Amino acid sequence: MKKIIPLIMVTALLASCEADLPAQLDCASGNCDFVFEVEKRLFRTQSRGDEFIEIREGNDMVFYASFVEEDDPFIADDEYSERILIQVPATDTDFLYEGDAIADLNIYVLPSCFCPPEIGEAWGGKIAGTKLADNTWKLEIELDYDLFEAPMKRIIEGEFKGVN
Repeated sequence: MKKIIPLIMVTALLASCEADLPAQLDCASGNCDFVFEVEKRLFRTQSRGDEFIEIREGNDMVFYASFVEEDDPFIADDEYSERILIQVPATDTDFLYEGDAIADLNIYVLPSCFCPPEIGEAWGGKIAGTKLADNTWKLEIELDYDLFEAPMKRIIEGEFKGVN
């Protein structure tokens, strides 16, 4: 009986991470932020057993989408936020990556919830970027990735503003 209680707690914790979020980000129900930086790269690192993604100086562009789901004041520990980091080769023209080319890019999905820390890596989908102005890109993103041992899909469309 003593062994079953921790098992139930771990199962409940993992279940809370697999929130029934729709594939399409609903920015009306939460807060979305879309930015990009040039001459940057993503670097995966470890510290004290935990993994992190750092944005460092480099030669590429890094697009950063963040989403914070609206909190329900009547539910404890239901907070959920997500960051998606995408590194693509620097360009002044439109770009398109799809299928197997997605796995060759550095694309990470970083959830933040009442759950164990995990980093999802995209393995499929499509990313299309159109330069609208010097400081603005429009991206259409469909990512397939694994998170918490389950296949996931994320769809994002938005204008990313430069921060440099």
